[in-house]
Amino acid sequence: MRICALAFASAFLVAGCGHLSKLAISTHSSIEVKRNDGSLVRFSDHLFADCHEEDGHRVLKVQSAQVPSARPRLGFWTFSRATDSIEDARELDFPEHETNGGAFFVYDPRTKYELSSEEPGAAGGLVVERWGCGPGDEVRIRVRGKLQSDIDGLESVTPVAGEIVAAINN
Repeated sequence: MRICALAFASAFLVAGCGHLSKLAISTHSSIEVKRNDGSLVRFSDHLFADCHEEDGHRVLKVQSAQVPSARPRLGFWTFSRATDSIEDARELDFPEHETNGGAFFVYDPRTKYELSSEEPGAAGGLVVERWGCGPGDEVRIRVRGKLQSDIDGLESVTPVAGEIVAAINN
């Protein structure tokens, strides 16, 4: 009886430790977006990641937190892609046209530029190195390229580079 109880307790602890290690992912983003004047767009350090249904597809979405304010100082970025597309190809070249708004999107509050990976002037790409849709699953994405403004009349091709590491919140 004592051996059975010890075996059960050990199995419980191992399962529990595995679950805790999933939740202990060190989330961060080193995304840098450089403006035409050489300055950098600043982003929140808080990341949000989830998988949800959208237009009949399961979608992985990772984004920097948007901080509500009358005069926002921090920009935000968003990665969004159907999970079946990620399963087909983890590398994505810019420009791309599969997603509405682009797989990678950046808003710069200072210039009011909306930069997207789907615009014709975009170049480079991203790699989804690791992903999952379960609570606590790690998502790791590397981005390197240039994003184009999607507002007519604005000439802006903006360099973007960095790594995103997040944990699924839902």
